[in-house]
Amino acid sequence: MVTVTIEIHRSLRKAEDPKEYVVEVNESDRTLGEIIAEALSTHPEIKDEVLDGTKSKPGILYIANKTELRSLGIVDTPFNPDEDLKLKIVPVLHGG
Repeated sequence: MVTVTIEIHRSLRKAEDPKEYVVEVNESDRTLGEIIAEALSTHPEIKDEVLDGTKSKPGILYIANKTELRSLGIVDTPFNPDEDLKLKIVPVLHGG
């Protein structure tokens, strides 16, 4: 089992919304978009800001280990992490 922690940039959430969402991933061959959608299922307004269904959204950066994942196609293809992952979701225009 792998833990995926998703940190949402402050400009994408309300002040009272959690900064981080955690999901345990047991099965393989899910996309990172599906994992993000599951983690944000209780906050559909944030989910709609960062995903188009379960697909990556233009204007949003998905960053893990100092690497932007959308440009590499990792958000929308099957994803099989072998270790815990911390993912940061940030809008392209985030004010520095």
